[in-house]
Amino acid sequence: MSNAKNVKKDESLNKSIIESVSEYCLEHYDYSQILNSPTFVDVRPFIWNGWGASIRYTYLLCLKYFSSSKDLAMHYDGSVRWSINKADKNSVSVNIVNDSAELIYDLLAESYMWHRQEVPISKELLTMLLKELKSRGICKTYFAFHNDHPISFGVFLFYNNTAYYWLGGSRRETSSLEGPSAVLGHALADALTDNISFIDFVGANTPSIAKFKSAFNPVIYPYYLVEHVSLRAHIAKEIYSSLRRYPKTRSREGEIPS
Repeated sequence: MSNAKNVKKDESLNKSIIESVSEYCLEHYDYSQILNSPTFVDVRPFIWNGWGASIRYTYLLCLKYFSSSKDLAMHYDGSVRWSINKADKNSVSVNIVNDSAELIYDLLAESYMWHRQEVPISKELLTMLLKELKSRGICKTYFAFHNDHPISFGVFLFYNNTAYYWLGGSRRETSSLEGPSAVLGHALADALTDNISFIDFVGANTPSIAKFKSAFNPVIYPYYLVEHVSLRAHIAKEIYSSLRRYPKTRSREGEIPS
């Protein structure tokens, strides 16, 4: 008996499921966006139903090949080992602190401010999500401290023997202390000890962030984002964009708008 998959049957099932999801979204929402797992590659039924699709990237690191934290550390680029050693010499310590939603948000907001971007989540929603994830026992937050002051953090989610580097941030003025490398290095060593098989770095789409994550020598994987915008939402977006371009106050005749 052949072990080959029935491609036609699999694609038919995939198409049926996606069409159901698409119909529900189009009926209930003016705007829908779905980020798919790197293991889910066939998003064609979304496209056939009028959705737009674009490619994104993430990094995955398989921990099953490493026998110890020392072995894992030797896998990293030399710049990472240098950063972790520097953090240690600067007396940077890393601990798990889970009841810290407000501090997490503040550090996250500061990190987005570096890149001149707005935080894509409210403090209230983040607090609610962290509380729920903690209650399910699938969330760990690592903080790097220097002189008892938090300087960097990383939030990791756990599902199906994979750790996801969900959120991270740090204070800009303490960047020379190498807190982010200390946090990630500590978290990866813990994951190895806990027999976690994979680390998903959750995104490699911003050049500066990709540069930081790639130094841990993971493997890059593509994944797909699909989205649908209704005509009403598209018009509203265009109006909003036009208003943002319009001066906040009209200048008097002969004056130059500020």
